[in-house]
Amino acid sequence: MPTSLEVNYLESKPDRFRLLLDNLPDGYVLFDVVYDNQGRPVDGVFKDINRTFEEMINLKRQDIIGKKVSVLYPNIANMGFDWIGAFAEVVASGKSHHFEERFQINGYHYELKVFAEDSQTVGAIICDVTDRVEKLERLKELKCLHDFAILLKEERDDLERIFNRTTEILKGALQFPDQACVTINYGGNTYKSSDCVSGTKIATDLEVRGKHVGNIVLCYSDSVLQAKERVFFKEERLLLEVVGEHLEWVIEQNLAKQDLQESQENLDTTLQSIGDGVITTDTDCQITRLNPRAEFLTGWAAEEALGLPLQEVLKLVKATSDVPVDNPVSRVFETGMAEELANDTTLITRDGKRRQISDSAAPIRDYRGDVMGAIMG
Repeated sequence: MPTSLEVNYLESKPDRFRLLLDNLPDGYVLFDVVYDNQGRPVDGVFKDINRTFEEMINLKRQDIIGKKVSVLYPNIANMGFDWIGAFAEVVASGKSHHFEERFQINGYHYELKVFAEDSQTVGAIICDVTDRVEKLERLKELKCLHDFAILLKEERDDLERIFNRTTEILKGALQFPDQACVTINYGGNTYKSSDCVSGTKIATDLEVRGKHVGNIVLCYSDSVLQAKERVFFKEERLLLEVVGEHLEWVIEQNLAKQDLQESQENLDTTLQSIGDGVITTDTDCQITRLNPRAEFLTGWAAEEALGLPLQEVLKLVKATSDVPVDNPVSRVFETGMAEELANDTTLITRDGKRRQISDSAAPIRDYRGDVMGAIMG
């Protein structure tokens, strides 16, 4: 027979148990699974909760106990994830179960440890893991931007490779990458990530020089749409926009380089046919072009002059004193402005002949406006 001390301890256990439950940092809920006439789980009736669970769902204990889940949450059956079914499986198996899921009502992510108390009653310890889940998602997005930046640095001129790799990088940053597809449409071509699916889509347009040139499309499979109340999160939409803006910049840079190349080709054609002597240099004053007229005037063949210092090919002196004339190209690089030669300037050709010339030098700028060389003519 128990002693009076033991009796007092046993009588106090319910209060001790209540105190323990209400001071748990995690939520606690206990309810009976309700079945229909065919034995299918369709609802639940709350039997017990703790204070943390009250705070999680913003309801008081007296407003919950004895109520059906469907009364408190009328859309519980249409949330995608089968909450009642998941708890019923634990009751049926008698084995505890652990899973994580997002509760669509408040958008929070919860980790649940579910256990069966008897053949009808199930309990769960619920931990709010929203902060951890969101941090992991942000890390995925940061990794996406890092990998994207490295890609643009390494493959700046290869648009096809940039587009193909971007689809995979962007797909990996989504919350459900295994059920997602990323497509980039540009220039009449389509670039897709692996294992493409069809379903719900969002897109951002690519606009360059005021014109629509393509788009980026994110797509989740229909199964994700059925299982989730909200498929695309604002962070995914923002990530899509950021990647789109950078791709627009890359496309613009490539178009500018194409324009520059075409300009250079046109310049070569013009230089070959112009009647004046023209020489171009890089920023080290080394010759990069010599047109036929300049070949005649200097006595140097273009293939021999290319890469040589300008002063070696273009020897300039004052006509009256033979004092060397300062290199006008050097002054162009110093000032960024065009420079005129004095009227009494003489050119000493490769074979020692003297030619009176009138010439000027001007900077050559790239598509960014930076000086990349000089032209004399």
